[in-house]
Amino acid sequence: MKKLKIIFSPSISSVPISSPCIDLAMKYFSLLLLAIISSTYTNAQNVFMAYLKDAESKAPIIGAIAHIKKINTGAAADLNGLLEIIE
Repeated sequence: MKKLKIIFSPSISSVPISSPCIDLAMKYFSLLLLAIISSTYTNAQNVFMAYLKDAESKAPIIGAIAHIKKINTGAAADLNGLLEIIE
């Protein structure tokens, strides 16, 4: 009886393709993606919130107006006395 020698030949899909150029491109792509995602968080809006209440009765002050001169914006309090100023 003859012995058969079996030689394993890997297919193309099982061989990892790696080169310095591809690795560098993936690093730059990853950094670009990270920069895009993080810039979304850094452009978040600043919000100032306050409940305006009477000092003695603790009742909400409806319609009170607050203004911030430096950013030239303001807002009025709602029915609950909540005031939100968005920059």
